[in-house]
Amino acid sequence: MENNEGVSFIIPIEKSNANLPAQLKAITTVCDELGCNYEVMVFVKDEDSGLQKVLDNVQNVYQIKHEAINFYPSALRRGLKQAKYEKLLVCFSSDIATVHSIKQMILGLEYYDLVCGIRPVLKRGVRAAIYRWSWHKLVRFLFDVRLKDINCPYKALLRSKAKEVGYLESSGSLTHTELVARMKAKGMKVAEFPLESFHLESEKPETYNSFILLWTFYRLIKLRTQIVKTKKRLSDESDFHDRWATSLDVDDLLVHENFEAVTAPERKYALNAMGDIAGKRILDLGCGAGEASVYFALKGAQVTSGDISQEMLRVANELAAKWNVEVDTKVVIAEDMDLQSSYYDYVFGNGVLHHLDREKAYNEIFRVLKPGGQAVFVEPLCYNPIISVYRLIAKTVRTKNEKPFKFRDFRYLRKLFAEVQHNEFWLATQWIFIYFFLIKRVSPRKERYWRKVIAEADSLTPLYTKLLRIDNWLFKHIPFLKIFCWNTVIVLEKGT
Repeated sequence: MENNEGVSFIIPIEKSNANLPAQLKAITTVCDELGCNYEVMVFVKDEDSGLQKVLDNVQNVYQIKHEAINFYPSALRRGLKQAKYEKLLVCFSSDIATVHSIKQMILGLEYYDLVCGIRPVLKRGVRAAIYRWSWHKLVRFLFDVRLKDINCPYKALLRSKAKEVGYLESSGSLTHTELVARMKAKGMKVAEFPLESFHLESEKPETYNSFILLWTFYRLIKLRTQIVKTKKRLSDESDFHDRWATSLDVDDLLVHENFEAVTAPERKYALNAMGDIAGKRILDLGCGAGEASVYFALKGAQVTSGDISQEMLRVANELAAKWNVEVDTKVVIAEDMDLQSSYYDYVFGNGVLHHLDREKAYNEIFRVLKPGGQAVFVEPLCYNPIISVYRLIAKTVRTKNEKPFKFRDFRYLRKLFAEVQHNEFWLATQWIFIYFFLIKRVSPRKERYWRKVIAEADSLTPLYTKLLRIDNWLFKHIPFLKIFCWNTVIVLEKGT
């Protein structure tokens, strides 16, 4: 529940926490002087019993274990979503701002949407000065942002305004640059305030060489390109699925058949992996027309149907009404979900990951799952030549942003999830696609074959059953051929 009469503090700690007691003392002093409620979210990679003893001495301070590949930006994004109060302050653990500075930044939110700190400039030589000057000029040119210290980790902002910014592309210190750039682009009011800070740790001065300068400038230019590409990709995906939704008739949508038809082996396997879903919370990510959402609801699950397309969500609501079940539909961007952390027992997706920026989506899927929760996805693979030809022909019924799943994705998934399993389907059974194209003369530009195999399951059963026997023999005796299958089912389990 949001509360405007308080402040949420976000402190990601990636390395040392030696300065945390001084930081917490400054925070509590500020909040006592302002007479406001507060919470402090301390994000750590691994839970620390020694750190917990420090936190136990201060009220409303929480140690949050956060596992992600890019820890700092990911923890920052999670803090923005998880904060209880409208006013937020992002702090830093190695460079401590004074009580007066923190207080002035918080008070500045009465007039501004974002208040950035300006750190005292340390004398670090000509190269450092050239670096700072070049960085600010490039930021001004690429993003039209004119700030003296855009990378300062001290930032006060309003939660409601941060939510409007949405999807963040960057990692490391660029997260601050992107956050400011996106808020400025939205027309929000941004101000800077000089920080009075002091150091409690002796830090080795930063070194600046030509390689570092060129590398950081390259990352900044790449960030600009990524922002433009992401905006276009999300717009294209939304428009495509909105158009598709207008052509759908709710009476033609198949619910039970999608999981129970003989030609739906991958979804049968996925359902079996999930087990008893009655009473469980399920996020149907990229729900489309809502067939899976309605099926899960009929089985007694509490379903959230998330999709980027509002028109698809409209169809999903109509389908749920037809079957007299309730689903909670939400517009969801998979890479930046505005959903509660550690909330869902299951995340399910049918053909959604290959539309996404997968690494960012994996982090968000991990975040919203409960400890011990499962994510189950049905995804097309990229290796089969027959399917590759089908994709080339069927461009009108696909989005151009699709990138079929690759086995190298499992490397990243194994860094996040405690258990990663997968099983492949449709090898010899892909003959049905050739049967549609050459014998039945069905154009892949006009009909989606993956829907047609479900709609015509009864008539295809004799052919499919024979081909399935061949698949089973091949999988048993020549298992490496699984790489050429059409679909894989990925089962991910979050550690407890």
